[in-house]
Amino acid sequence: MKVIPYRAVGTGPGSSGGPIVDRDAQVRGMVFAGKAGGNVGVAVPTKGIRRALRRADTPVDHGNCG
Repeated sequence: MKVIPYRAVGTGPGSSGGPIVDRDAQVRGMVFAGKAGGNVGVAVPTKGIRRALRRADTPVDHGNCG
């Protein structure tokens, strides 16, 4: 999966799940990691999020749960 590296003031712990928005106010991704105090983070592009959501109801073989 591709990721979007970005730099932004205030990026760090607690930013996960937040949107990455472009100049036209369009959501381009969702933050999933950031460096504490580093103003650097990584986001999943919206295309990857949509792809994961389409598979979210796909059964997963989990074997015997006891």
